[in-house]
Amino acid sequence: MYPEGSPIGLLDRFWWWYDQGMVTNTRVRVEDYLALPEDGPPWLEYIDGEVVEKPVGSQTHGDIQAQFAFHLTHHQRRAGGRVKVDARSRFPDPDDPRFMLPDISFFRGGQRVKVEGMGVAPTFAIEIRSDGQSIEKQRERCRYYLAHGVEEAWLVDFDRHAIEVFDAERDGLAYVTGVVRSSSLPGFAISIEELFTGADDEWAPPAPSG
Repeated sequence: MYPEGSPIGLLDRFWWWYDQGMVTNTRVRVEDYLALPEDGPPWLEYIDGEVVEKPVGSQTHGDIQAQFAFHLTHHQRRAGGRVKVDARSRFPDPDDPRFMLPDISFFRGGQRVKVEGMGVAPTFAIEIRSDGQSIEKQRERCRYYLAHGVEEAWLVDFDRHAIEVFDAERDGLAYVTGVVRSSSLPGFAISIEELFTGADDEWAPPAPSG
């Protein structure tokens, strides 16, 4: 256990927890969280007054994240905007400030991406459920996004090969086949079959014949 009253600094304390392989749930002031250097411990969020380590996803998680980044980059080139991966965003709640890292964030063209150097809530957020993560907690996360400035959130669950959509009309509507279309980014859509096919293969696909 981390020794009480130790003079180890805040940053060293986070690294100590990280090196021990423990999930970090450390109560600190928001000012201390914001003072952490950019090259500090990875994946740290600030939720309910605690520093929380966001789980690092599996290779399958990374494959799905890369596919979304690829497709949204194409959308960005057609329609403007900006796609970001694991970008820290501040969510506007003066009584409960939170800093969270959606797996994928997209900012519509003309929307501010940062205010005073800090990321803001995106137009569109995607969360990819990692192994061991509670699906209900991930749904709560998506609903939190919608209540704090995000227009649309998708929850991707590889185990079920499903995408749950949260927006003004859909509260977790699950798609398990066909094409899922965004309500906040006109023209952006993705095929369920294309997204999940091969995501957990052991071998990379060969070049097309011919």
